Amino acid sequence: MLRGWMRKAEITSGLSPLELTDQEFSRLSKLVYKTCGINLHRGKKELLRARLSKRIRELGFDSFGDYYRYLCSDPTGQELIKMLDHITTNLSRFFREEAHFEFLEGEFYPTFTEQVARGVRGPRLRIWSAACATGEEPYSIVMHALMNLSSIPELDLRVLATDISTRALEKASNGIYSMEKISEVPPELRRRFFLKGTGPWEGTMKVKREVRQRVVFQRHNLLDPAPLEEEVDLVFCRNVLIYFDRETQRRVLERVVEPLAKGGYLLVGHAESINGAISNLRYIKPSIYRKL
Repeated sequence: MLRGWMRKAEITSGLSPLELTDQEFSRLSKLVYKTCGINLHRGKKELLRARLSKRIRELGFDSFGDYYRYLCSDPTGQELIKMLDHITTNLSRFFREEAHFEFLEGEFYPTFTEQVARGVRGPRLRIWSAACATGEEPYSIVMHALMNLSSIPELDLRVLATDISTRALEKASNGIYSMEKISEVPPELRRRFFLKGTGPWEGTMKVKREVRQRVVFQRHNLLDPAPLEEEVDLVFCRNVLIYFDRETQRRVLERVVEPLAKGGYLLVGHAESINGAISNLRYIKPSIYRKL
C-alpha cells in the first residue's frame, strides 16, 4: 500500500518514478555500511528509494546509478553527509526509557552526591549522549540532573551530544519543540526549563538557556574514535545498536566505552542486548552496564 502511494505521488507531481535496481541498491547499501555501519538489508530497498529520490531530482540526476557515481567522486564528502541525513531515522522523545532515569535518581545520583559531600570526588559530571537525534535525550539528561543534584550548588555538569545527522543536530541545537513533544515532559520540569513561544513561535516551547548551555552538539560517526579528550561518567548509546550487525555493534561499543571512566555506566536501549560483546563491561541490570 505504501509503495503504491509513493509511486502515485511521483506520477501526479509530473515526474516519472525513479527505479532502483538491485545492483544500484547493493552498491548504495554497501557504501552506507562502509561509511557508518548501518546494515540496509533487502527489506529496506523501497525505503531507500523513497528517501533518496527527491534528493536525486534536486541534483538533476536521472538515476540512482548517476547519483552513486557522484557520491563516489565528490572530493568534499558533503554529499555523503547529506545522503546519510536523508536515510537515517531520528526518532526520539523526552525521558525515553524511564527505567534509566529511575536508576539515575535511585542509585547513581545519591552515590555521586555522597561522594562529593565526603570529598571523594569533585562536583564534575561528564556525560556523553551518543546518537542524540533531535536533542530530546541530552536535554532530558540535563533537566533530570539539575533537579536531582540541586544540593550541589557548584555542580559542573556538561553533556556532549553527538549524532551523524546534521539535520537532526540543527534542530537539537535550536532547542525548539512542538507542544505535543513537550507534553511528555513532567509539568514541574516544563515550568522550570521551558519558555512558551509567542507570535510566529506560538504552539512551540524552547529549552531555556540554563539547560542548553550545558550541552555541546557535535556531528560524529560512531565508527570513528570517540570525540572526547576527557573521561565521562555516563554514556547513553540507546536504540542505535539495533541498526548494526553483530560485528559492527562490537566496534561501536569499543568506541563508546573507551572514554568511559572505570566504574562509569553505559546505558543502551531496552531492546538491545550486548552481553559478551566486549569484555570490560559488567551487567548491572537490563540495558545498564558498568565499566570494569
